[in-house]
Amino acid sequence: MDELLNKVAGLIQERLHFPHVYLFTVHPNRRQIIYEAGSGARSASLKDYILDLDNDEALFRGWRARANHAGQ
Repeated sequence: MDELLNKVAGLIQERLHFPHVYLFTVHPNRRQIIYEAGSGARSASLKDYILDLDNDEALFRGWRARANHAGQ
């Protein structure tokens, strides 16, 4: 599954000319959003990145931090 998701991220990046592509899955039973695969220079830094759906503050901080990081 990891290999497939990495290939999908790479194809999206290549075909749509995006500098970065990150794929996440939502696990409703675990109540988490989990980074699964990506392409681009920053994708390795997201390995093991998880957002907790039950922690609104952490969820907001996580997305805000990623949005700020992406703009740099």
